[in-house]
Amino acid sequence: MKQERISDFLSNQTIIPILPNRYSYFLSKKRNYSHWFMLTPILLSKQVIDVNVLKHAFSYLLQYHDSLRINVHFLNNELIQTIEPFKKSFYSTCNLYLYKKDCGLSFKNYVEDKIQLEKQNISFPDKLLKFLVFHNVDNEITVLAFLFHHILADGYSFKILMEDLFDIYEQILQNKAVALSNKRTSYKKFCEHSINFFKKNLKEESAYWKKMPWSTTHRLSFDYQNDISSNIEGNTVSSISSINLDSIDNFMDNFKGEGSYGLVKILLIAIAKAYKCHFNSNTMLINYVYNGRFCSDESLHLDRTVGWFSEGAPIFIPTKDSLKSLINTVEAQIDKLYYNNSSYGYLKYIFQELKDDFFPPEISINYTPPWLGESKYKNFMVPTSEFNSHLSPPANTQRVYLLNAKAYFSEKTFILSWNYSRTLFDKSKMDKFSSNCLVELKNIMNELYKSF
Repeated sequence: MKQERISDFLSNQTIIPILPNRYSYFLSKKRNYSHWFMLTPILLSKQVIDVNVLKHAFSYLLQYHDSLRINVHFLNNELIQTIEPFKKSFYSTCNLYLYKKDCGLSFKNYVEDKIQLEKQNISFPDKLLKFLVFHNVDNEITVLAFLFHHILADGYSFKILMEDLFDIYEQILQNKAVALSNKRTSYKKFCEHSINFFKKNLKEESAYWKKMPWSTTHRLSFDYQNDISSNIEGNTVSSISSINLDSIDNFMDNFKGEGSYGLVKILLIAIAKAYKCHFNSNTMLINYVYNGRFCSDESLHLDRTVGWFSEGAPIFIPTKDSLKSLINTVEAQIDKLYYNNSSYGYLKYIFQELKDDFFPPEISINYTPPWLGESKYKNFMVPTSEFNSHLSPPANTQRVYLLNAKAYFSEKTFILSWNYSRTLFDKSKMDKFSSNCLVELKNIMNELYKSF
C-alpha cells in the first residue's frame, strides 16, 4: 500500500495502540500468526433453539463488542491495530449448517468435520472469527461453535459474549428492542491506559524485575539427553491427574472469606513442593498466566469489556520454605501483578540489561476458574466436551515452554494436565509428578482447611 493511501485507508477505522507484549506476539516467528492459536468453545442446546434468531443475535453482538472486529495491518513496515466498522460483510462470519441423518455421517462426525474445515479457513490477519451453528433437523438439537483467534478475546471474554448473545436472543424472541448493559470502559481505552502506564512506570518496574532472585533459579534437567530442539509439538504428550469433587461450589468455598487464600496461590505452592522432589531444585520459576483485568485505576471498569486481557508473568517460589512463608511470598507477587499492573511485557524492554543473568521461565501454568453462580445463557446452551474441536499446530512447531500445565474444572472434577516433549521427559516420571502436585494440594488444604 502506498504511503499516500494510508490516511485514506484508516480514515473510517479506529486505531488501537498495541501493548508491548502483544507487539512481540505479532512479530514472533515462533507463533507465525498460525490459525491454531485459537479458542474454540462449543455449546450444546438444552432446549429447542430458533437458529435464525440466533444468527440475528450474533450480528448485534458484533456491532456491540467492537473488539470482535479487530484487525492488524502492516502498512509501510509499521504494525497497526484497528477496529473495523461494522458492515454487511460481517454477516458471513456466521454460518448455519442444517444436518440430516441421510448425509451419511453421524451428527458428531458432521460437526467435527465442519469445525476442522472452518478452522483451516481462519487466518491472520484477515479472518479471525467464525460463529458456527449446527442444527440437527431430526431431533432439534443445536450445537454452537465459537471460533476466534486469541487476539480478539480471552477465555473470560467468552462468558461475557455468551451472556450477551443469549440476552439479545431472548429480547428478539420477545419482540423487545435490543439493549445491553453498558460496558463502561472500551478495549481501546484500556490499551491507551496501559501504554501510558508502561511509559510512566518503566523505571520502577525495571527495578522491580531486576531485584527478583534470578540467580537462584536453574534450568530444568531432562530425563533423556536429546537436544532441546526436539521440544516440538509433534513430540508432545500429556500427564493428567485429577480430583473428584462432590460439588465444585463446595470445593471453591474453601478459598473464600477471611483468612482463606485463592486456589491458584495454593496450587502454585503445591506444584512447587512437587517440583522440589522431582527436579531437586530450591527455587521454582514459573510463568503464571493470569486475568489481566485487575487494575488499580478506579476509572477503568473492565468486567463487561471483551478483549485479550490475559497476561503471563514470572513467579519465583522458594520450594523449601515453610507453608506460611510460601503463602506470603506467592501472595505478594500475585498481588503485585494483579493490582499494580506489573507485567511480563516490561521484561521485553529490559531484556538486554538482564540477558547475562536471566533466562525466561521454562514452565508455565494456565488456570481457568469455574463459572460459578447462575448464567442466563446456560438456560439455553451449556459447554460440552462431546465434540472434538482440537486442531494441532504443525508437528515441527517449536513449543514455547518445556512444561506447560492447564488447571481447570470439568463437571465435578478438578483437572491438572501437563504437556511436554516425550524426547526430553520420561512419561512415567511425569505422571508421578503430575499426581504428586495434587497430593501436595490435598495436603495443604488439609493443613489449612481440613478439607480432605
